[in-house]
Amino acid sequence: MIGHIILKKPFKEGMDTSSGAAMLGLRIAGGKILDSCQMGAVVEKVVRGSIADTLGRIKPGDEVLEWNGRSLQNKTYEEVYDIIAESRQEPQIELIVTRPIRDLNRVDRDQPLRRHTHIGTPSTMADRDWLVTLDTRKQMSLQEDRRPSVMITSPSSPDKMPLRPRHASVGGRIQVKLWYDSRTLQLVVTIMKAVGFPPGPQGQKRNPYVKMFLLPDRSEKSKRRTKTIANTNEPKWHQTFIYSPLRRSDLQTRTLEITCWDYDRYNTNDFLGEVLIDLSTAHMNNESEWYRMTTREESLAAQLQRNNMFLEAELSGSVTSVDRLSPPSSISVSRLSDSDISELDYDEGIPVTRR
Repeated sequence: MIGHIILKKPFKEGMDTSSGAAMLGLRIAGGKILDSCQMGAVVEKVVRGSIADTLGRIKPGDEVLEWNGRSLQNKTYEEVYDIIAESRQEPQIELIVTRPIRDLNRVDRDQPLRRHTHIGTPSTMADRDWLVTLDTRKQMSLQEDRRPSVMITSPSSPDKMPLRPRHASVGGRIQVKLWYDSRTLQLVVTIMKAVGFPPGPQGQKRNPYVKMFLLPDRSEKSKRRTKTIANTNEPKWHQTFIYSPLRRSDLQTRTLEITCWDYDRYNTNDFLGEVLIDLSTAHMNNESEWYRMTTREESLAAQLQRNNMFLEAELSGSVTSVDRLSPPSSISVSRLSDSDISELDYDEGIPVTRR
């Protein structure tokens, strides 16, 4: 099971800031040989009572797939050390962590859920699934309660708790064509166009681009990106991307993640919505189909309903959620950050970053 965690680092006088992991109470070692015979970064130690322990609920043996948007897979010990060291001045750390299903029953059952619990019991939930999203708040008054809260919901329950309100920037639909060539073992994805993107905070038009991953792979090999279309809420890309080699049987376990972003030259890029396409049931006839853009929470809920489980942990009253990889939504208008930075090109006068 995979968890997406965002943790804010506590900067205190006298604290060791030589490592971003140390400040969170983690010791992570790269270059470990995993069961898959590939190298990975594994949590060796979690300081009891640390942020990683109490909020992240990270355990020794968990594999860290990504650290602040950078993959730790197939990296040596030294490479992982350098990636983590570079984040020592970052105010918060985003992690993508995976835990083998066989290890789920090692989650502490006696650790009380904070503030309130809705529907189901922590022990049975933790045993069956593990998906945590921790959002940090910004610029809240000192009088407000900053303690974390946890909400557990089960899609099978008749009294499900509602998802958090939609992010003000999320909306619209995107048109996509899918085709599978069994002769060449190629999955062909064409991003056609999008309509109905809401205007920016000041009513301005967007500068949309699309980013894709063929899940569960989040490596650079899986990443695809369209050009940026300037000053429009109804962009037309007509760009085709190929994933290969892929056997038809591989599609049964793959999901195409499509996220839309508003490029901002001077600020972080705004998240416009997400689509998760289950390739085991998707139509591969090269015909255009429309998909509704949703928030991160809505996509996760829909995906996890098929597994009859949804677990969400959030900070009470959160107003801002910064996501550098796969963006969650948040209440109010916030700037969600896409760390998609590499070579720079220009499309209609707008700088575009491509991988």
